[in-house]
Parts: sequence; structure tokens; C-alpha cells
Amino acid sequence: MSRQEGSMDVLDLAQSMKAKSMEMPEQLKEKPIHEYLIKNSTPERGCLFLHNLVQDIRPRHCIEIGTCLGFSTLFIIDALNKNGFGDLVTIEKNVESSALAQHLLSIVDMSRVQFKVGTSHEVLPEILEDWDEVDFCYIDGEHKKETVLFEFGVLYPKLYKDGIIVMNDVIGYNGVIGYNDGEMREAWAEIKLKEGVMWSEHERFGIIKKRFSIHASRSHVPLEGKKK
Repeated sequence: MSRQEGSMDVLDLAQSMKAKSMEMPEQLKEKPIHEYLIKNSTPERGCLFLHNLVQDIRPRHCIEIGTCLGFSTLFIIDALNKNGFGDLVTIEKNVESSALAQHLLSIVDMSRVQFKVGTSHEVLPEILEDWDEVDFCYIDGEHKKETVLFEFGVLYPKLYKDGIIVMNDVIGYNGVIGYNDGEMREAWAEIKLKEGVMWSEHERFGIIKKRFSIHASRSHVPLEGKKK
């Protein structure tokens, strides 16, 4: 399957997921959280960027902070499924939001994903205790400077040397500044100055790698999955 075909395929899934969200029971749709989550989910264009990135770097271990309604989660899961390996832990502090995301994501194979409910302060140390390395992280949870700096501080030391951390909302997108983006920008400004950090910006995203990342010393692809 070509990149273009894969993109169309996941966009079709995204449309199905959006339709499913509109068909939820009225008692859920009427709750303020549903409108809030729809408004604050990562836009489709950004989700497609994450999808393509995960297909390119072929990660083994992925973490997403901020499941929300699961739109970005869908794109990450689909990329992992297309890669044929890799797993994702997605963290959401709101119990109802996590439950809605799992309901909506039932349209896709979720065997590679674990849903964790709690704050990043509560959940991240538990996950990282069991993992030697992390290959891909998407930070889009609580938009507070202190929280984001904590998340970076515990994730970066575990980041595989060819791994990537993506932070959402670190810059205004098309001139639009969103919820608590000021604190996100402050955190991003500090992170860019950290020793050893390589960074770039793409639309609303900040992208982080380790400075010595040049060539992989191990393959992300299992032996049985290597291309000939």
C-alpha cells in the first residue's frame, strides 16, 4: 500500500469515527464534556502528520498523553497496525473521556493499545518503570507549563536515540492561539534550551529528538518484518 492509499484509508476511518460520535446516546451528547472534547481534539491535518510520522520512524513503544476523544489515537493505532508491530499506551485523566474514546475506537483493531486513566504524574512513572526505552511520544494533555516540563523531564531520558517527542500547541496555528497555549509556549521555550535537544517546528507542533541521533544501532523492525 502506498503512502497516499494509506492516508486515504485512515481518513475514511476518521470519518466513520466522527459519524459514530454523532450517533452516541443523547444523554452522552448532551453533556458539556462531549462538546468540549470535539472542540479540543487534534485536527485531522495534524493527526495525519502523526500517522505519517509513526509510519516513517516505525516505533516499538509509543505514549500518548491526552486521549481526549481518541482522534489522534486512531491515527497512531492505524499506523502501528500498518507497520505490523509496536504498541501504544494512551493516557487520559478524565474517566468519561477515556470511556468515550474506547467506544469510538471500536471501529479499529485496538490490540496494540492500552488505555490508562489518571494524570501524567500518576501514570507515566508506572509505564516507564517497565520500559527501557520509548520510541515515540505525543504530548497533548494538560496545557500547563509545570505539567509539560514534568512530562518532558521523565520521557526524554527514556527516549531512544532515534526516537521522537511531538508536543501539540506549542505555537499558534495559522495565527490562532488556543487554550493555555501561552503556558505551552513557555514550556517549549525552556525545552528548546535543554542540553542535547534537537528541535524543529511544524505548524502547531514542536518536535524533539536527541542531538546525537544519527543512525540506529538497533532495528525497529522485527526480523520477520524486515523488507527484502
